[in-house]
Amino acid sequence: MSIFFASVSNANLILNGSFEVADVDPDDGTHAVGNFARLFAGNPSLDNWTILGGGIDFTGSNIWVASDGVNSIDLDSATGANPGSIEQTFSTTAGLTYDVQFDLSGNFAGGGSIKPLSVSIDGISSSFSFDTTGISATAMNWTTMAFSFVADDSFATLNFKSLNVAPNSGYGAVIDNISVNVSTVPVPAAAILFAPALLVLMGFRRKM
Repeated sequence: MSIFFASVSNANLILNGSFEVADVDPDDGTHAVGNFARLFAGNPSLDNWTILGGGIDFTGSNIWVASDGVNSIDLDSATGANPGSIEQTFSTTAGLTYDVQFDLSGNFAGGGSIKPLSVSIDGISSSFSFDTTGISATAMNWTTMAFSFVADDSFATLNFKSLNVAPNSGYGAVIDNISVNVSTVPVPAAAILFAPALLVLMGFRRKM
């Protein structure tokens, strides 16, 4: 008799979570805004992500040091018309718990020191903020944020939205290194205790 404990693959369900795959290179010097690419709502250049709202600033190494890889996203386009937003939909299994992580910093070049944003998934929204006081292009003080949710459907949409408003708009929260993984749930203690007892019982039966 064999005893098996089910396991679930824990691969990142978010594609292009560090924004390294895109049809534009923010560092190639060809963009009208110089060292970053301004991507407005509906622009398909950022693979696997939908851009909404007032657009975003897609930044490379010429602006600041990313958390992972080279690129990152300023959620507040410097046009400042409306807060920017990005989102991605991925497959889930109803009833499973998922862990969401992302690295957070902020555009220190203006717009006040506090950079607010909201993160929503499965209809639940949470607010975050980052204080840019004292940071610089080479010391972004990237901070990992994390939360969990229980899926109630076969898919979920993860959305990041700037909460900056005038006169502080145009220099927003900066995000990178986004991941969603199935939560690692420890094997219940009862199951751990049960397995040795079952093996003892099997041994006892063999002696009879």
